[in-house]
Formats: sequence, C-alpha cells, structure tokens
Amino acid sequence: VLEDRPWHQHGARNLGAHEATGPWLLLTDIDHVVSAESLAAILVLLEHADSRTAYTFYRVDAPHGLPTRNERGELKPHVNTFLLAKAHFWAVGGYDEDFVGYGTDSYFRGRLKAAGRMRHLETIAIERVPRTVIPDASSHAPGVDPRVLRNRGRRPLENQRTLARKRRHGLGPTVLDFPWEAVAL
Repeated sequence: VLEDRPWHQHGARNLGAHEATGPWLLLTDIDHVVSAESLAAILVLLEHADSRTAYTFYRVDAPHGLPTRNERGELKPHVNTFLLAKAHFWAVGGYDEDFVGYGTDSYFRGRLKAAGRMRHLETIAIERVPRTVIPDASSHAPGVDPRVLRNRGRRPLENQRTLARKRRHGLGPTVLDFPWEAVAL
C-alpha cells in the first residue's frame, strides 16, 4: 500500500478480498486466532456452505477460553468476523472506505444483513488474544494514536451525513480507493 491511512482496515480487507484466489473469505481482526479445531470445523462447513450466507462464530477470550456473551447470556459473535463467499462479499459492495476509523465495521455488517442471510454458529469459536499474551496482536498496541481510538474514526453525526449523501445520490461503497502495487514473493 503506497499511501498511509491510519486505521484503514476497510481498505486492507477490500484489497485482501480483491487479491484472494479462492472462492471463500475468512475475515477476522488482528487480535483473533483461529484454532486448529475451529479451522477443521470451518473446512467441514465449506463442504455444504451456502454462498449467499455470511457465517459468524462465537468468540472466546484467551488465555482463559471464556466465551463472550451478550446481556441475555447467549454466545456473542464478533461484529467483524465472517466466513463468506468472495462473490457475496463483492455483491454487498465490500467495506466502504469512506469510513476509515475504528468502530465503523458495523456499516458492512448492516449491508450483509440487508443483502441476505447471516448464520451464527455456536459450535465454532474464534479466540481473541490480548496484548498481554501476544504484544503486537492488538489494535491498542504502541504506535496507535490514542486520539483515533477515542474518536473512533469520524464522529457518528458525520458518518450519518455521509451515509445520507450517498443514499441521496445513489452512491454505493467506496472501495479500493488507494494506490497499491504487487510485490514479488
């Protein structure tokens, strides 16, 4: 990526989906780990998975392995972790890069919900690893500007204005709006 944009995870996810050669994507955050057991279960799921469904998984917190639960005690999926077909990712428009910043991934999730089915799997876990376990596996690592975390990207009112403007003009998500080049491996 030839232009540094702080908290540009939406661009990173779009570029990853663009460059992916397989038909399925597993999207998760830097502080999550997929265990060998969960990966094996995902591979079994792929044998009969619906390409128009976005699958979510419950989250456990390392190192104790305690699941994250909602206020009703139900296993809670992570808001930004999905297994979905690459074609479905692009059918809903990918992540909107107009919303660079922390906490704006809910816009993609909302479009996924509106576009089709979401299925929460309570049999497959994704593990969140705190920086006390792996120092660089956290968005709160040294070098992250604390003002970005505090402001969570754009202010909610500005986000709503941007969404309203895009809807009014019939505009979809902004994707791959940054320069990059492929490098030889």
